[in-house]
Amino acid sequence: MTPAERVVRAATRAYGETVTEVRPLDLTAAANPGERYVRLRRRRHFPAWMAPVAAAAAVIALAISLVTLRTTPSRPAPASGGVPRYYAALIPQPPQGFQNKLAVGDTFTGARLATLTPARGNSFAAVTAAADDRTFVVATQPIATVAPDNRVPPRTWYLLRIAPGSSSQVRLTRLPIPDLKGDDVLAVALSGSGREIAVGLIPNYATSPKSPVQLRVYSVTTGKLERAWSTSDQTVFGGPGR
Repeated sequence: MTPAERVVRAATRAYGETVTEVRPLDLTAAANPGERYVRLRRRRHFPAWMAPVAAAAAVIALAISLVTLRTTPSRPAPASGGVPRYYAALIPQPPQGFQNKLAVGDTFTGARLATLTPARGNSFAAVTAAADDRTFVVATQPIATVAPDNRVPPRTWYLLRIAPGSSSQVRLTRLPIPDLKGDDVLAVALSGSGREIAVGLIPNYATSPKSPVQLRVYSVTTGKLERAWSTSDQTVFGGPGR
């Protein structure tokens, strides 16, 4: 039984104890049908036995509201679908917008925890989150390349961890995931546990742009390829150019 049910039942029992007698109906007019019954207009008064009913109803309403307030959390409740407490987002930099920085912040307070800048000549290219809102995988890549076989630049993968309240709230650690040089990466997604990352790509896109699309799953800690699928349908991840 929930606290609300216990309170309502107790209030109902208390009300039942207060109602001891119901006034009998006046059947005088019905017993003498020949007599004309004149109904006098007078101000309505609630019978005395109605007072306990109103009091009990007020007690029940108050009890339910108190239980509701007591069981309602004081912290902000997430919106439909869930709102992450922390976020990491790519921020294009002017004037061309080719180099992306990475902003890390608190969604509820609006505070910026860190703004990360990639190594010179590089840009953050992807970011994906685990279910704990504190574990992310991000990738960087060179902004421009020259060699024809390098038109799809390699990626360097990092683990991003948020540790609120610590001396180093944002930590970036390089991961052993392959750089996927020459592969056109279309989509990335980190598993809820943060242990695997799924990558959708077109392999060898620079030399074979019509290669079958692949979905690969890598271990975040070891970089090992755990499983792979392929399809000739290049629209599964939006196709080249997303």
